[in-house]
Amino acid sequence: MNNTEWSTLIDQKICRVFYLDEFDEPGYYEPDLSVHFINHGSIALELASGLWFLLENDYERQGLSLIPYQGPAPASKCEIALHKDPIWSVTQNQAVQEVKCYPGYYFVERKSGKQEKVTITATIELCFEHGARVFISNAGLNEEGRLTSDLFVKAIYQKRRIGVEAGLMDEQ
Repeated sequence: MNNTEWSTLIDQKICRVFYLDEFDEPGYYEPDLSVHFINHGSIALELASGLWFLLENDYERQGLSLIPYQGPAPASKCEIALHKDPIWSVTQNQAVQEVKCYPGYYFVERKSGKQEKVTITATIELCFEHGARVFISNAGLNEEGRLTSDLFVKAIYQKRRIGVEAGLMDEQ
C-alpha cells in the first residue's frame, strides 16, 4: 500500500467536502448507525490551500486513494455543510495531523482457477488537532443492516468502534 500520497493532507485544513455517488447525489446518512454512505462514488476535498483532491477506489493504486483534482467544483447539492454535519463538524478549523491507513483484501480468480488474495487500503483514519477523527472505509450494509466490507460503497463515520465492530480495522 502506498501511504505517501496521504502525506499531502498533513498540516492542511479541509474547508469543503462533497459526497458524489454514482448519480451525482450526496449519498445518504443512516442516523441509527451514525454512518454516511456513498454508493459507487467519490469524496471531493477542498483544502484551505486551494488544492482539490478526490478520495476514491483506484485499484491501480491499491484501494482508497487520494487523487489530485483540477476540474470544476462539484455540484453544490453534494456539498456537506461541515458546521452542521454529524461527522465532519468536529473537524472545523482543525488541520489534519496524521493519516492512518488500514488494509483490507479481496480475492481475484486467476486463469488457473486459483484465487489470489489482493491487499488494498480499505480504511483511512484522518486524525485532526484536538483528537477529532473521521474514518472512511470501503463498507456498505448487508442484508441484516450491519456494516460490512464492500468494494463499491464508502462509509464515513466518526467512531472507531463502528469500524472495529464491523471488522474493518483492528482495535488499537
